[in-house]
Amino acid sequence: MSALPPDETFATRPAPAPGGGASPGPRSDSFGQRVRTLVGLGEPRARTLVVVLRIIMIAALPVGGLTILFVLTVLSGFSFGLFTASALIALLPVPFLVAWFVWLDRFDPARWEYVAIAFGWGACVATAISLGVNTGGSVVFKALHLPESNVAVFVAPFIEESTKGLAPLLLLLLWRREVIGVADALMYAGLSATGFAMTENILYLGGVYVSGEQLQGPLGAVLGVATLIVVRLGFTGFIHPLFTSMTGIGIGLALRTSNKVLRWVFPIVGWLTAVTLHGSWNGVATLAQRNENPGLIGYLYFLESLPLLFGLVVLALWARTAPGRAVRQVLPEYVRSGWLSPPEVGSLTTLRRRLWARRWAKRVAGQEGARAMRSYQIACTRLALLRDARNHGLRDWEPGDPERKLLGELTEQRKVFTGRDSTVPPAWWDGKRYLVTFPDGEKRAVDPPPGDVMPLPTAPRFPWDLPPRYAPAPPAGYGPGGPGHGPGGPGHGPGYGPGGPGQGPGYGPGGPGQGPGYGPPPGQAGPWQGGGYR
Repeated sequence: MSALPPDETFATRPAPAPGGGASPGPRSDSFGQRVRTLVGLGEPRARTLVVVLRIIMIAALPVGGLTILFVLTVLSGFSFGLFTASALIALLPVPFLVAWFVWLDRFDPARWEYVAIAFGWGACVATAISLGVNTGGSVVFKALHLPESNVAVFVAPFIEESTKGLAPLLLLLLWRREVIGVADALMYAGLSATGFAMTENILYLGGVYVSGEQLQGPLGAVLGVATLIVVRLGFTGFIHPLFTSMTGIGIGLALRTSNKVLRWVFPIVGWLTAVTLHGSWNGVATLAQRNENPGLIGYLYFLESLPLLFGLVVLALWARTAPGRAVRQVLPEYVRSGWLSPPEVGSLTTLRRRLWARRWAKRVAGQEGARAMRSYQIACTRLALLRDARNHGLRDWEPGDPERKLLGELTEQRKVFTGRDSTVPPAWWDGKRYLVTFPDGEKRAVDPPPGDVMPLPTAPRFPWDLPPRYAPAPPAGYGPGGPGHGPGGPGHGPGYGPGGPGQGPGYGPGGPGQGPGYGPPPGQAGPWQGGGYR
């Protein structure tokens, strides 16, 4: 078997494509590209427009926050103590909801600044706009001699779901690569709704206390606040995220279809679903209040809200594992082309395996190795999602050639932690077989095992950290083999056998900057090139 041709360099080597052809030509779906196409702006002006819009969106956050603060302290008359107490109480469910939505995106973790933007948009901008529109609606309804409570049914759902749903939409348009699929859009929509619910709860808690104190005294005010805490923060704390998640799901589904009609239909249907659910909830609550029959809300809660919540959780869990499925289905193409080795793909398929990979990298290369492994895993995930999108006829999420960028990034990050584990023999992957230096010094080609192999520890460190005389003996066929065998049994590649922590099977000192299980970087022939293995 020959190594890569000497003239096949990183800059010229085509990435794999379905059927073995060259990679599809890059096509950008970024907002800047859309602006250049639709408006006719040149590239510099389109980029400037995107930057300006980003600045406006970020600047809107403190403006909205100051507006809410002005309304609470000046117009509503909240004292500092009342505002602080209401804010602390409203914060109680926030960490749990934020953690849940961020947890959905663990295969391709979102950067915290975008998490903060989405949450801040809902807490400040969406709330300020909705408050203004709802107040204006009350004035109009009053002038038309209509019940002001109808604002909650016919005005609030439209403006609130529109402003909350703008968070994932604006992130999609202005930071295209941050919103790739359903999990991303669902996460940002849920974060925006969580921020909105927090600020709204501050308004309600303080308002209930002020009105209760005026009508029933301090004790009545406290009882009113306690009831509101149980209802809004306990039983119905998920309502706003549930509604806005429909918009996020619509946006996410639109990103995963090449049908131009459905790319518009999915977000619109998602938004209309959110508005309908919100309107029906407010309508039943208004009707229950008029008829003094709170049981109506209970019927809606158990017959609609909880089943929808269960369905949302199931869908969210499915969306959360979508990157793992893409890794298993798509990255083997890069294995056949020599960019990745089979153990690498095996270490990327589940979050548990990724965790152990980072722990192994930290053990052999320190904190720098753990950071490099994390960046490497993210690059591989994005590579799988990009290739999967191309396979389905979708556009790239940024101009240029993101596939080439990701391949270069994972190659650079890999150099940090490969070749750092001295417990396994040198081995390279050439796209078909392992090229292994065995303990007797002979270099041989070894076929990979047929199944999915995880090259990193997948069990707790015990008992592998015990002194050798206390550790259990390895199963037959594993451990140091006879002459001509590596650390695995006969017919196994390097490190295939139960390696302990610190023994990342398939990761050992390879060629310069390489580790077992990794083929030579594109453009570099391995030590076995030409006329057989020497």
